[in-house]
Amino acid sequence: MLITRISPIDGLEYTREIPVTPGQIEAWRDGTLIQRAMPNISADDREFLMTGITPEQWENGFADEPFEFVDDADPGDMDGDMASGLASAGWGTDEDYGGPADDF
Repeated sequence: MLITRISPIDGLEYTREIPVTPGQIEAWRDGTLIQRAMPNISADDREFLMTGITPEQWENGFADEPFEFVDDADPGDMDGDMASGLASAGWGTDEDYGGPADDF
């Protein structure tokens, strides 16, 4: 079946031939886990169905090096534009939430 999705990476429309049936798609849309509804398709095809991201975009979009978290990052070190951008996107400050969460 030809499946067309819009990629959130670049906003372009992509179409892939994926060996699924309308019944499998309906089962997935009705709440069945995609792995159970479509056990015959690849992880790349499942990802495309769920997100619209192509295998090539995954391969090109992520470095081969593992991501390293910076434990000592201080949000106060952000420049004003980044901090206001995060705040306007719904990411508040410690004061908004009563301090940093220690249970993560």
